[in-house]
Amino acid sequence: MFQANRLTSLVRFGEEDPEVDFNKLAENPAFQDFLRAHVEKEVTPLKNKNADLLNEKKNLAEKMKAFESGIQEKDDLEALKAGKLDFQALLDKRINANSQSWQEKLAAEQAEKEELRKAVDGEKGKLKQFQIKQTIGQVALKNEFFHPSALDDLMSVAGSTWQLNDAGELVARDSSGNVVFGKTGRPLTPEEWVAGLTASKPHYFKLMPGSGARGVNGNGKTVTTAEWQRTLIAASADERKALLAKRASGEIVIN
Repeated sequence: MFQANRLTSLVRFGEEDPEVDFNKLAENPAFQDFLRAHVEKEVTPLKNKNADLLNEKKNLAEKMKAFESGIQEKDDLEALKAGKLDFQALLDKRINANSQSWQEKLAAEQAEKEELRKAVDGEKGKLKQFQIKQTIGQVALKNEFFHPSALDDLMSVAGSTWQLNDAGELVARDSSGNVVFGKTGRPLTPEEWVAGLTASKPHYFKLMPGSGARGVNGNGKTVTTAEWQRTLIAASADERKALLAKRASGEIVIN
């Protein structure tokens, strides 16, 4: 029990005991410790009782389930002995019960696998878009004649052609899923694919300087935009420099 230290004082005739200040008493550390201990003492048994009741409820539920199963089994055996249920029917009943349980577990596992597959496909789709943007997009922007404003449309077109292989690399495939090969006999490169778009998607590219012009005396070699792009891609640095000089002088005319 809480004990408060009190000072003994002499009360003079006509005076009463001083009133207790309960506000100050509540702030007294000794009183607070006493109050906490008293509350804990009262609450702890209630907590323990609640836990015991929950465990008891769980045990009763398990026993009831086992009891119901036992009753069903007992009824089946009595029906079998009385001739009301043949052995094959009892066997089919047990098999169906086990089959239903197995089917439920299988369905749950299949649903979980489907969710995982969707998650994996989603991540592969994100990786594909990233690879296309990083690889195809950069190749297109390096092309001096490509319109940057056509980049979003290019990404959409590239998505139907380029797929990720098992190594996470981009591979061009046709509508049947076969790998597309370039002129060198090797899988088509992003550079070749972008250059080939000058014929199928000419609006992606700027009009080349000197297009339609003729060289000296009109004897310049005429090539298409697609041919010019492919030639530049296949050329070395020195060859590229020479080709650009020929185009500037009119020896090569882009039609």
